[in-house]
Amino acid sequence: MTIIAFHHTEDDLLCIADGLISRGENRVIEQDKKIVLFNPVYKIPKVSMGRFNYFSLYNAGEFGLAYAGNYTLISTIIKNFIERVTRKLVLNRSNNGSPAIYWRDDEGRGMREGRYTDEYNFSDSEIIDVTVNFLANILQEICMSACNDFAINSMSPPDIELLIFGCDNPTHKNPNRAQVLLCKEYKEQQSVIARYSVLPWALTLLGDSSVTPSALSLIESSEEYEKPDCHVESSGWDSECLASKNRNSVRLKREKTIKSEVLRIINNDTGTIGGSCTIATSGWTNKLILKTIRKEGLLKEIDAVNQELAP
Repeated sequence: MTIIAFHHTEDDLLCIADGLISRGENRVIEQDKKIVLFNPVYKIPKVSMGRFNYFSLYNAGEFGLAYAGNYTLISTIIKNFIERVTRKLVLNRSNNGSPAIYWRDDEGRGMREGRYTDEYNFSDSEIIDVTVNFLANILQEICMSACNDFAINSMSPPDIELLIFGCDNPTHKNPNRAQVLLCKEYKEQQSVIARYSVLPWALTLLGDSSVTPSALSLIESSEEYEKPDCHVESSGWDSECLASKNRNSVRLKREKTIKSEVLRIINNDTGTIGGSCTIATSGWTNKLILKTIRKEGLLKEIDAVNQELAP
């Protein structure tokens, strides 16, 4: 399996994953990167004199995808997902004339044969933002197809845990978002996919269920993992509570506490968790940075984090 830890605020995020791929009790790969960064793109057709002229591109910024579960199934899902969101999305008009993003397996080449009125072109106000929710909708559709295929052919239930995250619109400083998609069951000839949003300031742990509950409890009970003194609304810490604290100091303590415990678990190298470690972070610029720590460097990183946590 795996361990994935994720924590985010409106402006910052931290995602950690181990690097071990195993098959049963056998270790296969120790240096996999279980966090994938990608840049969604969709094509905007431009027409003139009733004919297709060219495509311009809408670049949606950078997003991340972390995964745990059956590696064969996940590899298929990620390959199909990345291909779709980076090559096969095209802005078009629906039957009522409103703009909508469509998936085209021909990557839009078939549009070159069409006839269009000059009113077909899209204004700046009609450009559609790419959000985490939009990407999760596509990911869910691909997961359903792949998981059904897997269950039918392998005669066993699918096993995937996916976390998709990023800033909905970095140009307008929209906050970070994240969603989790899980599929563990196949019932009545259909895969059962659970999906939920991750709240800001809430720690999410995915992966090996024999490890994650105790790790979550240990992290959240730590003195350094500071909790709010006020009521927590359904959307996370309320603004008045956050304003009363040193927001950045609280966030850093929480992130370092998470890193210390998760890196320790990975360094223990037992069961289905181990190998190298991949860490994704972003700050106020919303730029995602990916860092890999090799297995032999984990102890040094743990010592550095613990020294920063020391009073």
